[in-house]
Amino acid sequence: MTNTLLDRAGAISGVVFTIGLFLAAGDGSHAYDPARAAAGMWSIALAVPFVAYVSSVLDRGDRNDAWLTRVAVTSGTAGIVVKMISEVPELGAHRAGVGDTGQMHEVLDAMSGGATVICLASLAIFCTAVAVSALRTSSLPRWLGIGAAVTAICLAVNSVFLSADFVPAFLLFMLWCLCTGVHLLWATRRNRVGAAHHTAAPAHSPN
Repeated sequence: MTNTLLDRAGAISGVVFTIGLFLAAGDGSHAYDPARAAAGMWSIALAVPFVAYVSSVLDRGDRNDAWLTRVAVTSGTAGIVVKMISEVPELGAHRAGVGDTGQMHEVLDAMSGGATVICLASLAIFCTAVAVSALRTSSLPRWLGIGAAVTAICLAVNSVFLSADFVPAFLLFMLWCLCTGVHLLWATRRNRVGAAHHTAAPAHSPN
């Protein structure tokens, strides 16, 4: 498999992560649906290769401070894993036949929401590392670097409110991932077209 195909797969994983999770979650008012839950689980899982791909893009442009890319990939993966764990209480409630009311349902729902809030801290570190590296090396466009910085601040602030039932910062993180995935996908296509034109260009022999 060529590097171009691998790069496109990495970019597409970010796009599918955001769109798939948004569609699977909906407005949160629907009853538990195993198909939706499976779609949401796989969408979140696809964020792992996306985090790795973004980190590899940063690594190509920031060889001097490679530790930043390691911070990005480890913190991003940690945040996504915790987000995946946040789906466990709802799955457990479904498997155990716990109803939509009662103290047990409230406890499991609180565990799910708490895990989502906890994941914001790791994702804030990921976005901070991305922002610093991108703004220093231009490995990503400046607007994506600034967007990562703003997202990191919002994630950090939102993570302090441990009892929050609403996590707008995670929605902002998803939006940043979508924009970044689309940009990187477009960049791989542009690079492929440029390489094709370079290969097709006739060689000019000296007179």
